[in-house]
Amino acid sequence: MISTIFNYTTTSYIMFSFRNSASLFIEITTRIPKSILLLLFFMTTVAGHAQQTETLDTLVVSKEVLVSSSHIPQTVAGSGRNITIIPAKTIRSLPVHTTDEVLRYASGIEVQSRGAFGTQSDFSIRGSSFSQVLVMVDGMRLNDPLTAHYSSNIPVSPSEIDRIEVLHGPAAAQYGADAVGGVINIITRSFSQQNSADQTDINAKIGYGQEDLKIGQGGFFYSESDYRIAGGGMWFNTPGQELADNYTNHFNIGKASLSAGFDLGDGWDLAARGAYDYRDYNAKYFYTASSYDEATDHTKAWWTQLKLTKHDDNALTTLKGAFKHNTDDFVFNPAFPANHHTTKLLNLQLTQYRELSNEWSLTYGAQTTGRSIESNDRGDHNDWHYAGFSMAEWQPTGSFTLTGSLRLDHDENYGTELMPQLSASYDTGNWILRTSGGRSIRSASYTERYISTNLAGPLSAGRNLGNPNLKAERSWSGELGFDFVGVSHIRFSATGFVRASDNLIDYVETNSANIPNDKNLANSTNYLYAQNLSNVETVGLESEITIHKNLGADWWLSSRIGYTFSNLLNDDNIDSKYIANYARHLVNGTASIQKGPASVALTGLWKERDSDQAPSIGAFKASSYSVWNLKAEYSVYQNLTVGIEIDNLFNEKYQDILGAHMPKRWIIGTLSWKL
Repeated sequence: MISTIFNYTTTSYIMFSFRNSASLFIEITTRIPKSILLLLFFMTTVAGHAQQTETLDTLVVSKEVLVSSSHIPQTVAGSGRNITIIPAKTIRSLPVHTTDEVLRYASGIEVQSRGAFGTQSDFSIRGSSFSQVLVMVDGMRLNDPLTAHYSSNIPVSPSEIDRIEVLHGPAAAQYGADAVGGVINIITRSFSQQNSADQTDINAKIGYGQEDLKIGQGGFFYSESDYRIAGGGMWFNTPGQELADNYTNHFNIGKASLSAGFDLGDGWDLAARGAYDYRDYNAKYFYTASSYDEATDHTKAWWTQLKLTKHDDNALTTLKGAFKHNTDDFVFNPAFPANHHTTKLLNLQLTQYRELSNEWSLTYGAQTTGRSIESNDRGDHNDWHYAGFSMAEWQPTGSFTLTGSLRLDHDENYGTELMPQLSASYDTGNWILRTSGGRSIRSASYTERYISTNLAGPLSAGRNLGNPNLKAERSWSGELGFDFVGVSHIRFSATGFVRASDNLIDYVETNSANIPNDKNLANSTNYLYAQNLSNVETVGLESEITIHKNLGADWWLSSRIGYTFSNLLNDDNIDSKYIANYARHLVNGTASIQKGPASVALTGLWKERDSDQAPSIGAFKASSYSVWNLKAEYSVYQNLTVGIEIDNLFNEKYQDILGAHMPKRWIIGTLSWKL
């Protein structure tokens, strides 16, 4: 099957890429706004100039960097995968406020936001649905069993983040269900920086903006030879902008986290974390296009996490545990009863890594996951998941690496599934050639299985309705790509990918006469009923250029820009709610320049997708839009910095989700301090 996928990739995708390259170039350059092309020109022009000045010996992300999004310690070059790494220094320099905003401008990721400052966002990688992306914190699953809409509710303060790793493509053989389009792994300092040197980092930031917007952020990291401790928090509050008639995007969002790590001696290390995240916001039109929608949402999440490791000469044993407790109070309309949900997620994982020889290494392990929900809308349910997995790496030479993974899953909902993955890479020095293929699955959430099934009927027309009999989604994926490092400060990568899926889950308008679980439905009434759809194929390309350069004296340039093309093919042309909501063309990137105490940073994106409209609520989602954000800072006294941030620089009017208006231009003044 994998060979079939690779044949499809090479005959279908590569023919598309090269035989039609001229027409594709014309299409791209005519569709992409001149502002994006200007940024490309700026990057390449400065890069050309930079070659004449002092060179920098390392990239933003070197190919020798070890990645954590693998059960075997691997370099970026040896992984055989397209991996994006966003270090903490980059995060701090950009005009972003939350983790989902960082990812919004990372190459190959489409972030579909419903509001500003991390209110709520969906992640899509390689044209996937928002439920087909696995989000982790230090290698532990964060996806909420209620709905993947809460995957962006990351309970870690930005000051604790060491880096973000994005693994593009399937990783279900390593991490299980939902790792279809890719994996986002938040790596924190106290869990990753073992045996770190003595250091003290303290930072704080306050801001005030239009519409009485208040911002507060802060954190610290302290380490000595045998322990480290980190903590932080953030808070955003505003009565909101008036974006449409009776539509104001008010929100009150905050989080706090504390973590620590201890060197226990004799190769033992222990790390622990506790975190809290709360959100209170206007959720009008977040999920429906109903004229009755006056929704508000209030969520609270508690996250605890442990990691115990034992280092031996040729082995590393790791025991991980994580527990998430989430409450959600959702009011669709004050005239209707509110929905109350409490979900719990317990995840335990034991792995052992062994170096068998100079050429062979092996990791094997087991995992169990428990989920539960108590809900007046979805009912009370609980289920368990069990898995055993292994991953082997063969490196017969310093340039060639072959990695194979195999996972056996058993879930009370979808039964037993076997998921293989095979990846290979060849490093010639300037060129890294890579390929990968594997099988992945995605299980239905509690919302998809049970929404509205526990309510008294008859239900009003147009409501979402769960299906307890949903099967797991199944996909086979293949990819072929390369990374090129021509000079020390420039890196270019491109990857072609294909995914063949069946049993995809989405909501389809269905008459009650054709719905088996119809105990609370009105006769001859249409509902959005969760179903397994027919076969869907996705073909695409993702590419990126990264520049990090010392331009001489104290001038620095850092920039990254990516282009992603995704095309979804559904022979049955079924009109569903979420699957077709993806960007066919996506350009996003960042650029920053620093000169002594002054710095300027810019983020931007342009996307093209299908347009949509809902006349009943006066909503229109345009087929394309571009949005830019600017940040300028100046160090006025030692560690004190003043700044200005402008979100939505050109005041673009746009929506990622039909009806959910995104903010207008927002000007914010900031004051920062660090030690």
